[in-house]
Amino acid sequence: MRKLTQNDKEFIRNLSNKGLSLRKIQNITKVPLSTIQYNLNKNSGRKRTKEIQIPKSDFLKGEIIGAFAGDGCYTKRNRKRGINHFIRFFLSYNFDKEYKDYLMLAFQIWV
Repeated sequence: MRKLTQNDKEFIRNLSNKGLSLRKIQNITKVPLSTIQYNLNKNSGRKRTKEIQIPKSDFLKGEIIGAFAGDGCYTKRNRKRGINHFIRFFLSYNFDKEYKDYLMLAFQIWV
């Protein structure tokens, strides 16, 4: 396997920032999974965060707040490198597929 160029590393980082899984990145780039993991961890420090902005639409604000109130969870962890904040939604695989797609669309509209 050849050494990754700076353009390769940047391409992998962009795919990761778009939210693609490591396996999908591996299929696209044909680079070994361990090489992808190593470069993402080395160059980005395992940061996969997105800055979330408040939506302008009151309707979308209400949808997100309602989803969080019904199915959401907030946790904060103190780590050596700082404090990590997590917001998670817990949905049923069998019953909430359409709702998951709706929430993903709502987040894509204003993230």
